[in-house]
Amino acid sequence: MPSINYQRRVRTVLSTVAKNDQNTILLLDLVDRVKDSIILEGEGRRAGPRAEYFVQKALKRECLAARVKIVRDRNENLVVNLSPSGFRYFQHLDIVVVLDHRESKFRKLTVDQLQKETQILEGILDEVLKVIRIRRDRYAATAAIERLPGIVTEIVGTVERLEEQYTDLNSILAEHRRVERAL
Repeated sequence: MPSINYQRRVRTVLSTVAKNDQNTILLLDLVDRVKDSIILEGEGRRAGPRAEYFVQKALKRECLAARVKIVRDRNENLVVNLSPSGFRYFQHLDIVVVLDHRESKFRKLTVDQLQKETQILEGILDEVLKVIRIRRDRYAATAAIERLPGIVTEIVGTVERLEEQYTDLNSILAEHRRVERAL
């Protein structure tokens, strides 16, 4: 499994591609964009020598989820193609990075950065509250504000488990198809 950091960065780039109504990107461009995001985010950090390997690991996970396919174009360049379902997935993917308060990065935030983090969290909570208000009957027993962090954690955990199950099921399906072809 690729690191969460590279998986998030690859998904961010693919989301940007899809939101620009494109369904392909050169693999080299994708790797460069991921490396650039590391440089832009960190104070003097650079992408490591194995960055391309980690990007390919993250892409493999996306391939297993049937969201992307890596092919060669006419010039023999590797191209990442978004599948129709992957295109829809990445178009609607909103990647928001929320820092964990236990991380050292969080303790080093400036006042402006902390205000930005607070605004991001406010936006997330507003969206969650809208959903709860719309579906009050479904969430009536759990709509207490004190339980809101638990509700959000439960929903995020469920989504993550479903993504993993989806990837696993696609892997099993691909294996079954390989066996069928071999017969």
